[in-house]
Amino acid sequence: MSRRTSGWAEAVSQPVWRLGPALAVIAGCLLIATGSQAGSNLVWTTKAAMSTPRYALAAVAVGSTVYAIGGYNVGFALATVEAYDSVTDAWTTRLSMPTARFGLAAVKLGGTIYAMGGQGGTSYLTTVEAYDPATNTWATKAPMLTGRKYLAAAAVGGTLYAIGGTDGSCLGTVEAYDPATNTWTAKASLLTVRELPAAAAVWGRIYAIGGDSCAYWLSSVEAYDPATDTWTAMASMHTYRNSLATAVLDGNIFAIGGYVSGAPLATVEAYDPLRNTWTTVAPILTARYGLAAAMAGTSLCAIGGANPADLRTVEVGAIQSFPDPAWLANGDLTIAPNRIDLSIPGVKAAIRAKGDPRSLVLVRIYDEAGDFVGDLSIVLDERGDGAIPYSAESANGHPLKPGAYWALGSGGGVQAKRAFLVVNGGGR
Repeated sequence: MSRRTSGWAEAVSQPVWRLGPALAVIAGCLLIATGSQAGSNLVWTTKAAMSTPRYALAAVAVGSTVYAIGGYNVGFALATVEAYDSVTDAWTTRLSMPTARFGLAAVKLGGTIYAMGGQGGTSYLTTVEAYDPATNTWATKAPMLTGRKYLAAAAVGGTLYAIGGTDGSCLGTVEAYDPATNTWTAKASLLTVRELPAAAAVWGRIYAIGGDSCAYWLSSVEAYDPATDTWTAMASMHTYRNSLATAVLDGNIFAIGGYVSGAPLATVEAYDPLRNTWTTVAPILTARYGLAAAMAGTSLCAIGGANPADLRTVEVGAIQSFPDPAWLANGDLTIAPNRIDLSIPGVKAAIRAKGDPRSLVLVRIYDEAGDFVGDLSIVLDERGDGAIPYSAESANGHPLKPGAYWALGSGGGVQAKRAFLVVNGGGR
């Protein structure tokens, strides 16, 4: 979480990265349990393949559906769009983009997917097109200021950012798009020019990750703060890589695959922005570069790419679960049970904390996108223990929808501790 947003102190409480709690996907639901180091628990499985092999594509998730957009196949730029339903493990064809292209970037803003840049024929494109999944229609929007391919994109606070890329030379260029005014504005450039990077937004910041400087492969990471229009160098990945993909799972950024020293990569690393640390986790099954990645519901999807032929294969990552702990260590925060099913009337969870005796722990609830949902207070007793019921129907008057939620605790000896809750759909 951004300290600027929350005002909480950041504390490094674990020597190794943990995916907060551990996770599992069972019957389409994400189960979360506090506990074991996640690196040894990530499991990748092969899922239904796309109809069209493609490299240098973009992918965006809307709910439990991932949209694979454009790309390159057998010497041709693609306009085709396919939609993957992570619940039924099936692909369907959707309306093609107006402009065929590869090396594009795409991001969801509101309920709309924006596809920008890329290359079609010999041109570096400024073209921006918006797709409405509900109506299966495309609309042309204002073009970027700079034509480019192999760029990255992310969205924060209702604004879309196009980052880096190449127009024949590696770029540090950053532009911001306001959908309300349909206008682009130049922003502070990256600290390092980079083509073929990835980008992800977490806790109100955008992270530009890896890529190529046109002189060497990059492992470096930069964080952008939209409030100050500044970039800051962060901890580098363990592995140099370009042509990678990223996706965000429970506030951690997963860097997947890529290319370095003439070889495609299967390695996956996870970045914890609260601790500014990277940890190597289980690799994907097929090494690949020029892939795309997205979080569809609770599925971490790695899609397409090349090795060296263009691929249509899809892999989904999940974290195996472990039982809830029987007790809490001092300074801990947890939620148990950690899954609520809306089909069960009146079902509740309890947020539990252990800290300083007779103190107060403030808990703020956020959704997967980092948007604030509600806040709670836990009064700790003379033993430093405390709990408060938490209903799926309401978080301090704010109804919860199906999805994953964060609880972040502060005060009473509990500093920047995280716990997770998943609300299953139950037909709502």
